[in-house]
Amino acid sequence: MRMDPAPAVAVSSEAALGPAYLDGEFLPLAEARVSVLDRGFLFGDGVYEVLPFEQRRVLFGAEHIRRLERSLAALEIQRPLPAKDWEPILKRLARDAPWPGGALYLQVTRGAGPRLHLWPEQMRPTVLVMCLETPQRDLQRGLAVISCGDIRWDWCHIKAVTLLPNVLLRRRAARAGADEVILTRAGKVVEASSANVFMVRDGRVLTPPHSEHMLPGITRDLLLRELDQAGLPCAEQPITLRELRAAHEIWLTGSTLGVAPVRLLDGQPLVPPETPLLPRAQALYQELKQRPGAAWTADA
Repeated sequence: MRMDPAPAVAVSSEAALGPAYLDGEFLPLAEARVSVLDRGFLFGDGVYEVLPFEQRRVLFGAEHIRRLERSLAALEIQRPLPAKDWEPILKRLARDAPWPGGALYLQVTRGAGPRLHLWPEQMRPTVLVMCLETPQRDLQRGLAVISCGDIRWDWCHIKAVTLLPNVLLRRRAARAGADEVILTRAGKVVEASSANVFMVRDGRVLTPPHSEHMLPGITRDLLLRELDQAGLPCAEQPITLRELRAAHEIWLTGSTLGVAPVRLLDGQPLVPPETPLLPRAQALYQELKQRPGAAWTADA
């Protein structure tokens, strides 16, 4: 069985691109310019975050900035701003975005300099934040996914901009009529190309444990905590592809995806139990987003 991949979101006009922030200046995204000597362009030498916003509320900003700073430290990129200075930038962009909900793409590269593998000791990072319109998905219908061996590098716990393997993997999924690809190493599930993986078997929720081969997802970690606090049996443990294929439920989680069900794995439909856990998990995540402190609210 095939499912046509969801169409890309069309941008109807330049104005729909929305505002951006580049190296200390707010400006229309269409006017943003970066040097061709920037190491992000030449080497993919940078890190990024994608922060969702809903009703102009930037969700889980503190968690995303903490992960950004871990990625910067891991790649020895100079910290461009104190952690507290990101909040007003992101709030302003969410306020001025063409849509009340979407995502903020934040990228920090090592900066511009000579095209040498060994970078100079003192470099000024390039900082870009822009608004993204997120695609609308029919999450009630569920996602079709395929499985594939992981072809990415060994430091996937760093949210680096070097995403060519992810791009090629997603293209492979699209050619198979699927929405996503679940990656495996030595027969064990790692994550999807842009999401984390959960499975439910006999009423127990499982997800692969943190490792250098997977990104510690913000949504993944928050959902796992909420499930545990709600008293639902859950654990982080290795999952084989065979076990995933025998699951009663499979979910993908991500900052712009939320908690999404999988309906097809490698062309085989999943038959959910009479009382699936997905609605409970989705409700817990929605409740979490409304709690005080969960969001940075854009100034009027």
